[in-house]
Amino acid sequence: MKDAPVSSSIPRRFSQGHVVALGLVVLTAFAAGLAVSGEKTAGGGATPYTPTQAEWLCLRLNVEQAVAASQQTPDDVAVRFVHQRARPDTIGIELVCNPTVAVERLHTRADWARKQALDTARSRGWDGWLKLEVKEIRLTDRPKPTPLND
Repeated sequence: MKDAPVSSSIPRRFSQGHVVALGLVVLTAFAAGLAVSGEKTAGGGATPYTPTQAEWLCLRLNVEQAVAASQQTPDDVAVRFVHQRARPDTIGIELVCNPTVAVERLHTRADWARKQALDTARSRGWDGWLKLEVKEIRLTDRPKPTPLND
């Protein structure tokens, strides 16, 4: 004996295409909700941020400088690379030293720092916009430290 066809008590109002479209709408809404909730909970150090090319370059140069300095004997001139958002195409090269350091020594370190910056920028294709500015900071020129609670 043949089984009688089973009929569904749920009416067929939606085609398969409708179900797929509805599923995509629900999935998109869910993903958008996650994105919005993530933005609301992120704060402080967790806030998303995309550095500029100049900021990345400056970071890379400071890392290279720190690695090179850690593998050598202590130097009488410290080099640091700085970037200010107000001057987006400029990387500052700060030479920090004692007042007794010879000018020739500062010039040698400045030339080395310029070469590092240009070579690193060139390797990324960023040398077309890069401007370098060298600043000498003698330790006696530093401002006096202030307590953190002031």
